[in-house]
Amino acid sequence: MESFQVKENKWKLGYVLNQRSQMIVDFMEFSEYKTLDGLINIPIETIVKLLDNYESYLNTKYRTSTIQGKLNAIEYFYNVNGFEFKKSKSRFYERVQWMDEGVPA
Repeated sequence: MESFQVKENKWKLGYVLNQRSQMIVDFMEFSEYKTLDGLINIPIETIVKLLDNYESYLNTKYRTSTIQGKLNAIEYFYNVNGFEFKKSKSRFYERVQWMDEGVPA
């Protein structure tokens, strides 16, 4: 049986949100998770599905460059929290991994 360790969010939101933090909050609101801790304590498969759905949603509202900026902010949020993205040419991301001291879990 696989053990599950609760991760503590390392991203800090200030009183006034900068542009990147606002993009992360927008993603959190889209996801219906109430906290940043909630966004990092879900199974990786759920993160990937959530990102797929968010990318599809953004495609209905924004141009490619805006979408790329919003997804980059989310990728940075997950990187700060110990996740790594494997990118492919056909999609923004292909796979997400939780990194434990630099070694894929």
